[in-house]
Amino acid sequence: MHPFAEVGGWYAPSGTYQFSRAYTNGAGMAVGTGSTSGEQSYVFGRAGLAFNVTPADELAFSGEIGRQTLDTAAYAEAISAGNPFNATVSSGQDRMTVGKVRGQWTHAFSPTFDATIAVAGARAFDYSSSLVATVAGVGTLRPALRNPSWIEDSARISYRLTDIIRIEAFVNSVSGLDGGDTRVHVGGGLRISL
Repeated sequence: MHPFAEVGGWYAPSGTYQFSRAYTNGAGMAVGTGSTSGEQSYVFGRAGLAFNVTPADELAFSGEIGRQTLDTAAYAEAISAGNPFNATVSSGQDRMTVGKVRGQWTHAFSPTFDATIAVAGARAFDYSSSLVATVAGVGTLRPALRNPSWIEDSARISYRLTDIIRIEAFVNSVSGLDGGDTRVHVGGGLRISL
């Protein structure tokens, strides 16, 4: 058994984001949608305990605290029969502090190649948004602020190039516990251990 600590983060520039806004218009529910560009970032600190179950298998349990930011450009919803009161939305920034608890299992297939599966429960705190929507004849609207919860699960394969450098490929999914959609991400990474 040994303790560990990590700091890290990620940055996703030049993303495309779609937002929707539901409202009653006197004849039922209406939905306005709009697309815009933006960028996301996340920085975190993590600490926990790892257990060597066998020479090739390790279990780890950790807690994490992080800060996520989403910056988006201004956009306008399209006016239509389904969205008679379209909104113009300012550029803005969403921020939230995230707490996570995580469990993971790593198996070493060889001294240079390993794989990990993990699952985490997450909760947002201190969520804030500077977005402002303007609807003609109605006025300005701000997003409903809530602190969502979600589940993350992931699988990763890793190849050691040197004693401190690894290249990785991963797939992960995020499922909202508060009625949010499930999203799947695929990517790669470079890990440097000091």
